[in-house]
Amino acid sequence: MNLDTPAWDTHLQAQTYAFINNVISSSRPVEDRTTFTILLTHIPLPKEGGVCVDGPFFDYHEGYRGGGVREQNHLSETAAMGILEGMYGTSGDASAPAKGRGRNGVILTGHDHEGCDVYHYNAQDGSGWKAERWAMTRTQTVAGDSERVGIREITVRSMMGQFGGNAGLLSAWFDPQLGEWRFEFANCALGVQHI
Repeated sequence: MNLDTPAWDTHLQAQTYAFINNVISSSRPVEDRTTFTILLTHIPLPKEGGVCVDGPFFDYHEGYRGGGVREQNHLSETAAMGILEGMYGTSGDASAPAKGRGRNGVILTGHDHEGCDVYHYNAQDGSGWKAERWAMTRTQTVAGDSERVGIREITVRSMMGQFGGNAGLLSAWFDPQLGEWRFEFANCALGVQHI
């Protein structure tokens, strides 16, 4: 929650950036398909309104301590690019290592109580990062299309009772025939937990 600026506490933000930079610098090369990166974060990556529910929203503190992000429902485009291109090494550049496809992995987020399952990809037309619902992506074979480089982000539906008391179940396994990790995700609704 400290990726975007201005941060309320710059010391905590510096620790967050140091952690992310350490992950980036110590990660296996993007060509190594035997590793799998799972990012757990609270705030989802940005997407246009209607892809899930709401579009990006930011509100800032005024004056006290020089301001700071007061409320947000998505990360900024800049923070998202740092994750997608830095942590996952995705670029969309076919001449980059691993043809720009980046590391194998998944992003699990929260905050959006409705939940969402999307594929973030770098559009080859130069318009930058886009997000489409995962179910739609699968029917259009975007995720398997070598022209579209990206990663799946799953925002787990809220555990609060009025949202069905959900838990997210992630199963990951190494497929020796493919030489890489695979995964499946499912929401498990436990039902309304209140009267």
